[in-house]
Amino acid sequence: MRIIIASIKLFLLAIICLITLPLLGLTRLFFMKTRFRYVVPKLFHGSICLIFGIRKKIKGEIVKGKQVLFIGNHLSYLDIPLLGSVLSATFISKEEVQKWPMLGLLATIAKTIFISRAPAKAAKALQQMKESIHNGTSLIVFPEGTSSSGEAVLPFKSSLFDIFLKEDSKNNMIIQPFTTNLVKVDTRPIQSLKDRNQYAWYGEMDLTPHLWAIAKSKGADLEITFHSPIDISSYDNRKILSKSCYERVVSGLMHQGER
Repeated sequence: MRIIIASIKLFLLAIICLITLPLLGLTRLFFMKTRFRYVVPKLFHGSICLIFGIRKKIKGEIVKGKQVLFIGNHLSYLDIPLLGSVLSATFISKEEVQKWPMLGLLATIAKTIFISRAPAKAAKALQQMKESIHNGTSLIVFPEGTSSSGEAVLPFKSSLFDIFLKEDSKNNMIIQPFTTNLVKVDTRPIQSLKDRNQYAWYGEMDLTPHLWAIAKSKGADLEITFHSPIDISSYDNRKILSKSCYERVVSGLMHQGER
């Protein structure tokens, strides 16, 4: 029975992707400089959460009405629809995502900024980030540089903070750290690493088997804690700023037995 349900979920995912592609194209053409630019992405991400049973509980107040750099920990590719369904912001992601079937194309059309290790491409991404900052765009960044099981927060790459300390951004943008906690998978409380791995996707895990497993399950329950904002203008050192953000993200991390 679960195989049939999983097949239906993946079919619905394909249909939603096909419907969303032209809508994102129209948004990019006519609404990218308006407050309506995140309407289609939010609906798309919310639909994915609904299909795969990704349920969320929000703690804290999300900063609105300002240009925000949202910074937090990263567990899975499923974090994208999870966060994209609630935040009006543009993702900064690894270049590998751009190569994913269908979803990579959607991310590209949605103006996701892809970070590459290749110097030429890295320069292009840096320029896109500068343009986004200049245009008042809010951004979502995962400073760990990769995903993890969610048991701990990996060290932040402080180099990512350097651009946000430039004069043209530090006076206009604020940082809001957030912590994503995995609470349940398949309606079961988290008891082991095996449970975590049903949602978390990291290391050398293959995407297709992982997606198939989450499709066969009843989804996952997560809690996102939005911490008090940080004023970038009060910092001059990227390592100190990175440490401050890291400590706030770690402070919201749940451990087994705390739920």
